[in-house]
Amino acid sequence: MTLRAFLLRSQAIAVPSPLDVMEVVAEHLMHWQETYRQRKHLASLDDVALKDIGLSRADVAAELRKPVWRR
Repeated sequence: MTLRAFLLRSQAIAVPSPLDVMEVVAEHLMHWQETYRQRKHLASLDDVALKDIGLSRADVAAELRKPVWRR
């Protein structure tokens, strides 16, 4: 690859602004917080409520073992 081709190619790479990066990070943090809240609520359900939504205690335990960034 020639220097000219490299420079033309590198100019096409979009670099996000710091504000864009901060927005993405904030969105991820809010999503993780919501995931944590939902899993905490799931853990508080009794066996009857779990049966109503088609989950077992083992399903809940498996979900609670996941880190918040995993869906």
